[in-house]
Amino acid sequence: MGFDCSSLVRCAFHRGTQRAITLPRTGGEQYRATRAQSVEVDDLQPGDLLFWGKVRIHHVTLYIGGGRMIAAPNPGAASPEPRFASTTTSLERPASSAAPSNVDSHF
Repeated sequence: MGFDCSSLVRCAFHRGTQRAITLPRTGGEQYRATRAQSVEVDDLQPGDLLFWGKVRIHHVTLYIGGGRMIAAPNPGAASPEPRFASTTTSLERPASSAAPSNVDSHF
């Protein structure tokens, strides 16, 4: 069984925060739930969410630090991506200082 991008992010938060944070199911819902906590590129922290889409959100990834993110580019294929693209639509923080501390260990 594999994850699409939003399910991967949702599962990482659920496990990484010991169930303290449960994000909505879809990328669009995750964006709407976190958009009040926008961050700048220079302020990204592990656990921040990166969204893509102009009219509708079509992709979400999880920032893991060092300019890298983890993503499910295709359902079932979770992989670290070396750098995130400048085409990111929005950068959001799900909850202040509640980022999953052990997100790397799950993948």
